[in-house]
Amino acid sequence: MFDQDHTQSGLGSALSRLRVSMPDAARGRADRIASINARYIGTKRDDVLNGLVDLLVGNAAGAAHGEPGKRRALFVVGESGSGKSTAIRHLIDTRPEFQPYRDDAGQTVRPMVSFDAPSPLTLKLLAKVGIEAVG
Repeated sequence: MFDQDHTQSGLGSALSRLRVSMPDAARGRADRIASINARYIGTKRDDVLNGLVDLLVGNAAGAAHGEPGKRRALFVVGESGSGKSTAIRHLIDTRPEFQPYRDDAGQTVRPMVSFDAPSPLTLKLLAKVGIEAVG
């Protein structure tokens, strides 16, 4: 299986070496760009997405009292570069019900599974990526 921690540490090391080799002005420019890119600017679409997620969460919470309704998945579609992944990432990061927590047995529970649809999109690849995302 892919060792993400090892890859992240290797990436961090490579980025550190790159930054050390850059002139101060270029490194400062890169830092300013990174700071700008790290900011999230919400739009009215965020309100719509939040409302749909409220329905999804309510449906999941209602399952404690019986069969849940049909709202079991949310697909966000749009043009490439339109901000779909960024909006979803922001939503997951800011909603308390999606934050990881430890259960009574001390296991980390991640109540939200999110992944990008593979390309080409086939049911087999979608299932594979979904299973890998769950762990």
